[in-house]
Amino acid sequence: MEQPMAAPVHRILWMAWTRSDRMDHHDQPNAKGPQRDQARAVSRDPQPPAIASPMNNSNSKWYYLHNGEPAGPISHETVQSKLIRGELHSDDLVCAEGDEDWRSLGESLPELVAATGKAPILPPVSPRGLPTKRTKVPKSVLWVAVALALASGAAYFWKQANDREKTRQITISNLELQLRYAYQSGSKGSVPALIKELHAMAPKSEALISVCMQMAMDSLGRGLDYSGDDAARYLVIAANAGISEAQYMLSRLVMSGKTHLETPQQALARCQSAAEAGLLEAQFQWGLILLRRDGEQSDPNEAVKWLKLAAGRGHTEARYQLATVLLKQNEEDAEAPKWLKEAAEDEHPDAKLMMGLLHLTGQNVVADNSLAFHWIKSAVAAGCSEATLHLGRLYEHGIGTTANVDLAVENYRKAGAAGIVEASLALDKLLAESESSTAELRLPDSVTTYLRHGEIGSPVQ
Repeated sequence: MEQPMAAPVHRILWMAWTRSDRMDHHDQPNAKGPQRDQARAVSRDPQPPAIASPMNNSNSKWYYLHNGEPAGPISHETVQSKLIRGELHSDDLVCAEGDEDWRSLGESLPELVAATGKAPILPPVSPRGLPTKRTKVPKSVLWVAVALALASGAAYFWKQANDREKTRQITISNLELQLRYAYQSGSKGSVPALIKELHAMAPKSEALISVCMQMAMDSLGRGLDYSGDDAARYLVIAANAGISEAQYMLSRLVMSGKTHLETPQQALARCQSAAEAGLLEAQFQWGLILLRRDGEQSDPNEAVKWLKLAAGRGHTEARYQLATVLLKQNEEDAEAPKWLKEAAEDEHPDAKLMMGLLHLTGQNVVADNSLAFHWIKSAVAAGCSEATLHLGRLYEHGIGTTANVDLAVENYRKAGAAGIVEASLALDKLLAESESSTAELRLPDSVTTYLRHGEIGSPVQ
């Protein structure tokens, strides 16, 4: 039997291309969804059920295009089976045996296509008629999108935070201006409220600390001679902001009993903090505190370290106290005269007296009566009452100077008026003696006692 006339070339090529694409789409091993289920169902039951159809004629034979080439003939039942399995589609070209025209299967056998209930299984078609594929978005693009979203969110929150900070700074600046104006204009009634409000927003504000220090000094009368919890309250604000002067002043107020806003332990910690911050007066006081603590809390070596630190920075009282400590620890200490002389040259009255007594005895220095007279007379001029007693003896016995009974009597009387009992006794003895110029030169025991066991001066109040 002759095969039907070949279909037009362009139509055959188009049908072959679409057929190949559909076969690739349905035959791929990774097919999913209804296509895979359909393929599995067909493989399990390759024979389709019989379908009643007006055109179900066992004698009809059909040719169809397979890969662009005519294939067949096949029976009506085979066409039905291929249609169900998806091997043929309603738009595939078929030709009946004995016919010369190629038509689509849906046009040639519409009842069969309708009876199978199978619509053509085709891939999605783009507007241009070409099969489309799902586009996979690269991960780099996703990361860029995420980064842009995060950057946008961060920029928004940063702007919000920046706006809040600007508003806060403006408020702080306004409060600082109001506080300065209120203090300088004398409207001090509003100062405490402004200090409280500004302290809540900016506890380390320069204007806040400055006004607090000024208010504290005003409360103390520009000194530490008055009691004042009010001063302590202002000092606490400045001290908590790390101002060493405020820490030291507050510690002095507490240790002197002029305020009880903080405990003595807190006061000691304040003083130590100020000393470690480099405040000269605090370093000196902290050295004395360590020296005078009771029992195991006393630490002479640590005290000497702090006193040396203050003395090296030019603190006159620290130099004198350091010299007396060193002499008490070791009478032959060679460093003590150095610190003592520096204190004496700084016009420290007690240091001048001790320098004179050291030159009288020759302890750690060259024995020199002239230098002894010079330093003791200088101590009297600086206001040292005890030095008048020793100067009277020098005049009485002619040590380092010409003997002069009148000057001896004068100095004994000054010392006695200052409450020095030993001076009154020396005066009575001098007046009772008729020949004082022949008296044997002898250093009083009190000189040696003073050098060896003299009490260390107390901290300056």
